[in-house]
Amino acid sequence: MVMKVYTIILALMFSLCVSYSQEYETYENEMGYYYVERFPIFMYEDLQKDLSYMLDYIQKSTTYPISAINDTIEGCVDIKFVVDTCGCVNYAKVVRGVRKDLDDEALRVIRNLKFKSPAKHHGKTVRFPFTIPVYFELSNDKHKP
Repeated sequence: MVMKVYTIILALMFSLCVSYSQEYETYENEMGYYYVERFPIFMYEDLQKDLSYMLDYIQKSTTYPISAINDTIEGCVDIKFVVDTCGCVNYAKVVRGVRKDLDDEALRVIRNLKFKSPAKHHGKTVRFPFTIPVYFELSNDKHKP
């Protein structure tokens, strides 16, 4: 089954690279820090990788639900989660969903993300929030009846 599942980390994540600059104030809320000195370290195929590899992992790990294929349902599921101070994914929830089966699949993949270490700021481990869109798109010739 050929499937196109596109994932994109929001521009916010890439804009956070400016966090290395001292120009920005640290902002913390109940979900964690938004500006950190070091992002969480993502584990991919048992290797430490930067967060750009998370896209590849999400794309390869997502399985298009058969019911959504049969109903030709496509869309984007936005998932919000926190990498806690132990490097675990917590508080994963659907911010904007499409349909329960697609929402559940996106949540499953995000909950299986593994981080070797959490974010660090001023020498201490901190929580770090993410919002990631998971795209479900059927190819024109293979999935649509």
